[in-house]
This record gives sequence, structure tokens and C-alpha cells, in this order.
Amino acid sequence: MSYDQTSSNTGPGKGRLQYSTDGINFTPVGAADYTIVANASPNPAWNATTASSLYSYTYDLSAITALNNASAVYFRVVDTSTTSANGGTVAVAGTDRIDNFIVQVPEPSALVLAGFGLLMLRWRRN
Repeated sequence: MSYDQTSSNTGPGKGRLQYSTDGINFTPVGAADYTIVANASPNPAWNATTASSLYSYTYDLSAITALNNASAVYFRVVDTSTTSANGGTVAVAGTDRIDNFIVQVPEPSALVLAGFGLLMLRWRRN
């Protein structure tokens, strides 16, 4: 799973991804909050045509067994601090943007084929 995120100078400076299978009880992903970078100098501009890894966040959720075969999965990104992206206090007019939110789920048939391929490789080695 991945997404891009940025704040204004007075927008959130810390964030956390959370997941839920019921839409009510959310669990944090990872052990710590992450820093949200301001879309302001000296950082490169963040917009629809300019990509920068500075604003990208990626998570491998494959070890979270609660998500396996879940009929629904909910994600949310929360502001976890009153500290803004420029180190001040998050302002009422401060903004935050998320884009390119991607969740990749392997197809069951691809997993079966991959498993069969590994079985064949093992069989040939014996």
C-alpha cells in the first residue's frame, strides 16, 4: 500500500496510518508516527505533475493476518500531534493533502501459480 502526502507549513507535521475491519476500531500500522513534509521551500514542489519520494509513504501489510479474507478493510490517516510541518502549532487554516492512494492485493490465482511454480522448482531439484 502506498500514498503521497504533504502539508502546508501550518498543517499537520506528524501522521499515522491506521486500519480497521469494522470501520469503528482502528489499529495503528507500524511502531511510530511519521513526519509529514511541508510543500514549501526548501522542499521540491508537490503537485500533480512533479513526483518526489520525499512525500511518498509505503507499507507492507502482508504480515497483518487480521486483513486476510476480510470482507471490508478501512484505512485512515490521522494527525497525531499539535506540531505543524514547519515546527510551530497546527493552525485551523493549515492544510494537508493525500494523493495516489494505492492498495495492491495479489490475485488468488497468481498466488496459486506462484506456489505451483515453487513446487515444480523444488521437485526438479530432487
